[in-house]
Amino acid sequence: MTNAPSITGPRILGVQVPAYKNLRGVLLVVEGEHDRLVLDELWGLELRSAGVGVVRMLGTHNILATVDLDFIERYLDVDVTVMLDNTRLERLSRSGERTPEEKKLLHLRRAAKERGRNVREIGLDRPDIVCYLSETAVRRLHPTFTSWTDINSSRPDRPMRYKEDWLLARHGVDLTRGARVREVLDLMRAEGHRPVGELTQKVERFLAERSEVCP
Repeated sequence: MTNAPSITGPRILGVQVPAYKNLRGVLLVVEGEHDRLVLDELWGLELRSAGVGVVRMLGTHNILATVDLDFIERYLDVDVTVMLDNTRLERLSRSGERTPEEKKLLHLRRAAKERGRNVREIGLDRPDIVCYLSETAVRRLHPTFTSWTDINSSRPDRPMRYKEDWLLARHGVDLTRGARVREVLDLMRAEGHRPVGELTQKVERFLAERSEVCP
């Protein structure tokens, strides 16, 4: 897992657009800055080598913008993959309660189908990307931290920013700013700590699929 320069550029329809013009491959659309930061810091070089540009929405309220990205037409052979936190793809095919992210993804599926676009999906089980950071690294920087299992079992069912503020107020763990998240990522890289949960498996599966398409 290696670092790579950040991908930045103008915002179109609520999505941060890559600054470079010669992208060939896939746009991986994530929910916010922390998602982009974690992927860039831990898998940046691998994603770039696979022709993947990581772009960010300004929250899932902008998810429908991914099917209306006019700038995609300027790139050849670029597919779109959306990665969402708090999303179990298997629940979308069943009736019952769904998370706000899952409801937005259903809207995206319908809109993509109507427009003839193919949008692939990656669902992450945990409520936020920071919940995949190494527990050892988080605990080194925030001694009051116990475990993600303990924290997620008592997390509030509120918008994501509220959860991050609550994590600070209730547990003394400040991951509300990118600089704080980067501190944990720097320690993970320095000491060889891996992300917890299924994040690594899903990112590496995505990269493996890309290598099969673009060997």
